[in-house]
Amino acid sequence: MSIVLHYFLLNDELKTFMRHYFLLNVDVKMMKHHHFLLNVDVKMMKHHHFLLNDDVKMMKRHHFLLNVDIKMMKHYHFLLNVDMKMMIRHHFLLNVDVKMMMHYHFLLNDDVKTMMHHHFLLNDDV
Repeated sequence: MSIVLHYFLLNDELKTFMRHYFLLNVDVKMMKHHHFLLNVDVKMMKHHHFLLNDDVKMMKRHHFLLNVDIKMMKHYHFLLNVDMKMMIRHHFLLNVDVKMMMHYHFLLNDDVKTMMHHHFLLNDDV
């Protein structure tokens, strides 16, 4: 009876051990799966980080192009100001020319009056 009991108890311990081993295997598989999922997460994060870096590069490029546009606009505005100054200067010179012409015309009129007066005096003398 004791051998049978001993055998039964050994069998029971063996079953317990097997059950424990099975659970350990399940735990190992779960850990491996968890590790695999962690690796997938890491890869996704790296890919996401890569895409973020691409976005940052695109934003920097866009910012650079905006800066170039702003510089071009400032340069264009500067050239417009230069054109405006040139036009104002040209207008001023035109005004000077008009005044000179008017003054010359006035002098010509004076000369004509003088000549007419001289002619009148000559006529009187004749």
